[in-house]
Amino acid sequence: MTGVLSADTCAAARPRSAAWAAIFSLLLGPIGMLYSTLLGCVTMLLGGGLLAVAYVAYDNPWDTSRYGFAEQHRILAPPLYAAIALYWISCAVWAAIAADRSNLHRSRLHRLSESERR
Repeated sequence: MTGVLSADTCAAARPRSAAWAAIFSLLLGPIGMLYSTLLGCVTMLLGGGLLAVAYVAYDNPWDTSRYGFAEQHRILAPPLYAAIALYWISCAVWAAIAADRSNLHRSRLHRLSESERR
């Protein structure tokens, strides 16, 4: 069969470091998740986009007609910064967990392939 990974192929792949996955995600956000999980990267990119659209739709930070700029910045900035920090940290945690689970899955496949050889 072509295009199908066997247990030998998966076991031979280099393991991913959970620490590097977290570092890449802390530095690059959801794009850094590509090191460990494609699905997580796409999910967090879409989730972050939806979060941004919902935030702008709920309370448009560029509409300065209601408040002066200083008052608006003081009111809107703390929740926005907290949401961004939580989003960024959750990307790093997800990437580290995904890398660890990937390594666990590969080690199980490797043990399975070794037991079949005997």
